Amino acid sequence: TMLAVPASQPLVSQPAFFPALSPTMTSYQHATSHLAPLKGRMCSRRAKKMDLVSPRMQADEIIPQRRQAVKLLLFQALTAGLSASLFKSPASAEDVVLGDDEFVIAFGKGSLGIDLIEVRFPASVPRNQQSVRVIVDAIKPGSQAETLGKKFRLRPQVLLVSVDGINIEGQPAAKAIATVIERKKLADAEDRQLQIVFRDPLIFKEKLLNSKNGSSVSTQVGVASSETLVINTTFVPEFCGAVRAQQGDLLEVKYTGYLADSMEVFDGSSINKDGNFFGDLSLFFVLNQGQRQAPRAWEVGLLGMCIGEKRRLVVPPSLGYGKAGVPKGKIVPKLPVPPNATLIYDVTLVGINGINVATDDPSSLGTRIPYDYRDCKVEGRVTTCGVDVIDRRL
Repeated sequence: TMLAVPASQPLVSQPAFFPALSPTMTSYQHATSHLAPLKGRMCSRRAKKMDLVSPRMQADEIIPQRRQAVKLLLFQALTAGLSASLFKSPASAEDVVLGDDEFVIAFGKGSLGIDLIEVRFPASVPRNQQSVRVIVDAIKPGSQAETLGKKFRLRPQVLLVSVDGINIEGQPAAKAIATVIERKKLADAEDRQLQIVFRDPLIFKEKLLNSKNGSSVSTQVGVASSETLVINTTFVPEFCGAVRAQQGDLLEVKYTGYLADSMEVFDGSSINKDGNFFGDLSLFFVLNQGQRQAPRAWEVGLLGMCIGEKRRLVVPPSLGYGKAGVPKGKIVPKLPVPPNATLIYDVTLVGINGINVATDDPSSLGTRIPYDYRDCKVEGRVTTCGVDVIDRRL
């Protein structure tokens, strides 16, 4: 209800949604500036006719006019905002902002040709505490997915990220698939392409393998991929050799851990129980995902490192110490890790499986197939790969 108020007070209170309505009118102050001239004109026109009328009667006449002006202005702003946000078409494939390990495919009319499946992890926790992702389970031969996805290596195990700009990460498969079907029908009805963004862990691994001094690679992690893990390569030796860090390797590293907010040291291979640096020591551990022999971020961020390489890992809370943090004295006596703390690790790789000098001898790879390349094979003690990975360092 609009009531008579003193002139020093605003006519109406500011709506919380008003700044988001229209890019041409971004604040309530803009609205009041538009209303001020209208208010002045109405008051001057009425003054001549109301000289003999009481102030209360003047207010009764003027306030409905001002109320109507406010309604009209808000209606114009609302319609402008809705037309700018709700009814705009999804961005084209060229305009979609992608992560380092993501790609977008623009599907046309007709069947997509992909089967989707839900994966939950980790298996060791109750179902209601697990993270959920929807991944490609199969691709129909001759379908759009096979034809359009060939240059992106679209294949089973690739994750779905978004559909027409709608994020579906963290959604159960039934809901995610329903969103895909709904948006596909809408795209066909509007005679436009359907934009689906995928995330391929293999792209992330490849970029880590081919990192150079000063390069940076990131990937989304955490619940519904709401956090970002960043791996910065700070030094790559001139000669790296054939051996790169992989799952199952025994790694020797030197490291220092910092709290990102203050850059205070909270952990390190050369820090004693009193929190002081005491030498140039290294740490040995097996790089196994899920075994927790090392910080979880290392299980991803150290992949592909060569002997002598240095990386800085910017670790979000979900791959650090999470909501609980670490009490004072648990790691370093002088320094606790606060809840939801972002961490920074500077890591130098000293050795892999007892090898501390870079070598280009192919036999040093043993029988390991680099990562999950499908067309690699082992002949004797030499690993060779097909055209899918030509010109990529392994």
